[in-house]
Amino acid sequence: MEKLAGVRVSEAQLYRVTDRYGALLEEEIGYGIEVPLPQEGILVGEEEVVYAQMDGGMVFTDESWREVKVGRFFRESDCRKNVSEKRNGSILESRYAAYLGHYEEFARRFDQIIAPYGHLEERLVFISDGALWIKNRVNENYPNATQILDFFHVKEHLDSFGELAMCDALKRRKWLEEQSERLKQGDFELVVASVRSFTLPLPKAREEQGKLINYLLENEYRMQYKEYLEARLFIGSGAIEAAHRTVVQSRLKKSGQRWSVIGAQNMLDLRVAYMSNQ
Repeated sequence: MEKLAGVRVSEAQLYRVTDRYGALLEEEIGYGIEVPLPQEGILVGEEEVVYAQMDGGMVFTDESWREVKVGRFFRESDCRKNVSEKRNGSILESRYAAYLGHYEEFARRFDQIIAPYGHLEERLVFISDGALWIKNRVNENYPNATQILDFFHVKEHLDSFGELAMCDALKRRKWLEEQSERLKQGDFELVVASVRSFTLPLPKAREEQGKLINYLLENEYRMQYKEYLEARLFIGSGAIEAAHRTVVQSRLKKSGQRWSVIGAQNMLDLRVAYMSNQ
């Protein structure tokens, strides 16, 4: 603006303008006024799958660290694989929601995006970690959708238990690879049996063993990885982790930043609108 129009704009002016427009957007969203999508919306093919992912991250505010919940919605046809194996693929178009506060309000906002596609049933695919609020919300509002427990979160749980059960790093790595392959092949019972097979002398280790077994059994219906892979579905939540970086962290977690809760939400609303091409 300074070069082309001769108008100098300070960072303080820029922030006042963005905060003002973010506040207006938040007022509309807060009153339940649905912000319109582009005219074409997200058009879904007859056999196409659409993905919805949710997760939480932290932002530093005047009230200390607060969790911001982020949702990302995209269709299968917008996913592009990278020609290089060293780099991840990309998603051409997504819709986002973000809220710094209680999950019920976040879910209301994200439902504005998801609800029009509830009729897709099993072609509406939710991928998430083991967060109970996400699982319960999907079970209640989208009972016919496909739920997938993020494969890499499961591996992290298995790896953490392996560190307690085995001292030998090489043996532990081999065991983890074996269980990962079993999950992908649909041999869920063998994984549970393997975890049970360890005789652990320390109470802490036995306690973690019991927690892991319960975790696996409670989420078995979301761990049908053989079926998911055969259907060419994603089994990881990398898309929502990337959303945290691009929507939230790149703007709200710069060096030395501390936000008011209201100011952070105003900026989140602008980030969501911008990243959603609204």
